[in-house]
Amino acid sequence: MGGFPHLEALITTEMFVYRSKEITVKSTARPTNFGKLVFNSARVDPEMLVDWMTQESIINNVEYLACCPIQQVGVPPVGKLLTAMGTSLKHFKIALVGLVSQGGFIELIERSCMLTWNMNLRVLEFGSPAAYAAMYGADDISFTWFPTMLGQVTSPVIETVAFNLWEGDLDGVSSNAWDNIVYVLSSEQFAPLKKIAFHVWGDPAKTSNIVKAVKTRFTSFDERGLLHIDDVPDPACS
Repeated sequence: MGGFPHLEALITTEMFVYRSKEITVKSTARPTNFGKLVFNSARVDPEMLVDWMTQESIINNVEYLACCPIQQVGVPPVGKLLTAMGTSLKHFKIALVGLVSQGGFIELIERSCMLTWNMNLRVLEFGSPAAYAAMYGADDISFTWFPTMLGQVTSPVIETVAFNLWEGDLDGVSSNAWDNIVYVLSSEQFAPLKKIAFHVWGDPAKTSNIVKAVKTRFTSFDERGLLHIDDVPDPACS
């Protein structure tokens, strides 16, 4: 990354890097137009990689960041990434994966101040808890941390909040977490919103019920023309 001055995007899929004490490579030609960073199932030492990228000023101009999925250990480093990207970040996509026995993600997100400094964020996108849990052998398919992250949005130009929902999220969409999600999205904090998008895919018998639940909860947004629903699957899960 530090040797490609014209690098514009880095997309990793199923990447595995053995744990190391440190990265000693120094940038020789930092990319000046590096704007997209995607981690799809990247198994790396998150602290080590993030510390290197921030120290080498690799990510200062990144506008698009996707981390799908990350485990508990990856939440604080992602917080560092978001802080380092600051006002350059415009689109952030995140999915978390873990076990119920680990206690969830709320406290970690609260401590990491995930989106406090991203004042130009326009799109916040969530991955499907059930889809990623199925892919990685996890069992935490809750939405409890969604309101916490939404509550950290400070951008006065936020335009879109998107939710990817798979058939396995059917039970989850009826949970109390969605009352909190609707409450946060109805606050003055999200007054600039132009779209609340739901990408719902999978078994039609289940997704039709998910869509019904969404329309019931988001009636006021639908009446304002903000609600958009399609059946496009999350590319990272297909």
